[in-house]
Amino acid sequence: MKRTMIAIAMLAAMASAPSQAGPLEDQVELLKKELLQLQQEVAALRAVLARDAMGNVTLRAAGFRSTEIAKDDVLKVTGNYTATVGGSASTSVSGNVSHRATGSVNVNAARSIVLEAGDQLMLKVGSASMLMQKNGEITITGSAISIKGSGDVVIKGSRILQN
Repeated sequence: MKRTMIAIAMLAAMASAPSQAGPLEDQVELLKKELLQLQQEVAALRAVLARDAMGNVTLRAAGFRSTEIAKDDVLKVTGNYTATVGGSASTSVSGNVSHRATGSVNVNAARSIVLEAGDQLMLKVGSASMLMQKNGEITITGSAISIKGSGDVVIKGSRILQN
């Protein structure tokens, strides 16, 4: 864009003033080179960035893509959002992470799911909860607690206390 503005300014200067900076042909040649370079840059941009008739935009990278943002980054999607990763995915956050959904949240894994916390892990639904703490204590809270097994139910501890 800056080069285009320079080229326009040069054309305007040539049109309004007599040629004192050199032959007119030299200035025209310079503008032709500048225009060719701009056309090449536009072609390179079109190779990675495309917009269709509906206004959809596609960004293509033949290899690695990196984005660095000095401050905040906000993504607002008014429709659906889908991310597909062919390999592993990783997110690292130095602060807190929060996910909210007005509907359900589903997590599926083909092999296993590990939730690991440094101090405690709580599962909570209404007034029912299960709290696991780093010292090994597990507290299950609810108005009625049932333990069901299709086989033996084994309870082990140094002492088993009942009310």
